[in-house]
Amino acid sequence: MSTNRKRVAETLKQRRQQGAIEVAVGVFPHPPQQTQYKPLFEERFVGIARQAHPALEQSTISLESFTKLSHALTTLRRDRVGAIDRVLHEQHLEQRIA
Repeated sequence: MSTNRKRVAETLKQRRQQGAIEVAVGVFPHPPQQTQYKPLFEERFVGIARQAHPALEQSTISLESFTKLSHALTTLRRDRVGAIDRVLHEQHLEQRIA
């Protein structure tokens, strides 16, 4: 977990314990202990490629093939690290941003 995420999680925990926060809405991969939470929705990731791209010859793509391809980055936060990057990092891999 990044330093900023740890700081936010700790601040939320403290503010909740103080009674300053009754409800928090956001993405919490590791919610603080003694927190009641309920998912509001599930998010899907969608891959987009040109028609007849060789990577699409099979119905699935291997992780190895995925990491060898060049990727376009789209982000609302203007950062370069997202959920896919965190999962890849745990496996000592990274995606190639074109």
